[in-house]
Formats: sequence, C-alpha cells, structure tokens
Amino acid sequence: MKLRSFLALVLLAAACVSPNENAAEVIPDVPYDLLGPSNTTTTVAVPEDEGRFDLDLFFLAEDNTLWRVTRAREQSPGIQEVLDTLVAGPIESEFERIPLLARLSESLNPIASQPIEGLLSITVDDEAQFRENNTRFTTQVLVCTMTQLANVDAIQLRDTVGPIPLSNIDSESIGEIANPADYNDCEAENIADLTDPTVGEEPGSTDEQTDSEETDG
Repeated sequence: MKLRSFLALVLLAAACVSPNENAAEVIPDVPYDLLGPSNTTTTVAVPEDEGRFDLDLFFLAEDNTLWRVTRAREQSPGIQEVLDTLVAGPIESEFERIPLLARLSESLNPIASQPIEGLLSITVDDEAQFRENNTRFTTQVLVCTMTQLANVDAIQLRDTVGPIPLSNIDSESIGEIANPADYNDCEAENIADLTDPTVGEEPGSTDEQTDSEETDG
C-alpha cells in the first residue's frame, strides 16, 4: 500500500512539470559581425595650431613707400614684444630683398601701456625725434604695425612733456591720436611678392662666368 502511494506521488509530480522546463534552452543565432572584431575606426580630431600668429611689420623703403613684412610666430606676441621687434628693424634676409628702414631711432626706447578702449599709449624717450621733426613716417609704421593687434585701434605717443602732436600721410596735423585711416588704411607693398635674389642662383656661378669671360678675352 505504501509503495502504491509513493508511486502515485511521483507520477503526480511529473505531471506538474512544464514541457518547456525539460527542453534545452535554444540561443538564437548571433550575426558574425557582432561577434568578430569591430571594423569601426575612431577618428581623433587633431586641433589646429591655434597658437600660430603671422606678425606683420611695416617698414619704409628709401623712397618712403610702405612695405609689409610677415614673420610667423609660435604664438601671439605681447604688445611690448611687437613694439620691440618693430624698433629692431628688418632682418638681413628682408633687407637683401629691398633696403627697408624702421624710421625709429635706437634711443626711442618705446614703452607701451595697456590699451584703454582700443587706444594704445606709447611713451618714448627720444623727444627730439618727434617734436623737432615731421612725425609722419615714424607714426605710420607704428600705427600700421600695432593696430593689427586685436585690442588696438589707434595709438597715442607721449614723452615727458605729454602727448605728442602727430601728422598723417600728407604731413597734416591730426592731433594726438592716429589710426590706420590716417595712412591710407596701411596699404602697403608685400615683400613676399618680391623674387628672392638668391633663388635659382648656383653657388660659384658668378665667379665661373667672370673667369670664363677673362679667358675668352
């Protein structure tokens, strides 16, 4: 009797088990592309050289025409650095293309203040260069060079006496403040448009030509 009861309980338990629970779980097929290595490449954006700055310096030729010289810098220079670079004048390679002058005396020793509402005040030591001479040429190169900076729109020159009267491109008095409009908006010749005199010249070619001419003679 006990055996029959036990068998009946076993059969009853088996009947309660769902057929799905006895079946093996089937995993759906996974596309091969999802299992293999990814073909997607990650593009890393390389930032542009934001620090590069093309510094334009303005110099005068012997006939007083205005010339622009561009020098690449690693980063944007400070106001005083630009001023000192201008006073230093053209470098040898620039002067070889065309004789240029800064029209600024070595005793100028200009000191730039921080611009106030776009006005840059420059204090100079050499009073005679401005108060005893026409300031047109000196002011022209200063204005055209310094106003390329983002926060400079005009300049004022000062010495120990005070603001210095300035002249425009026509040598007319314009008061104590000058801007590019006073100098034809700084229209200038570009030294980069000149052919480098050393390009295409073979070393010793001039001497060889001279020797050949002497031999033929």
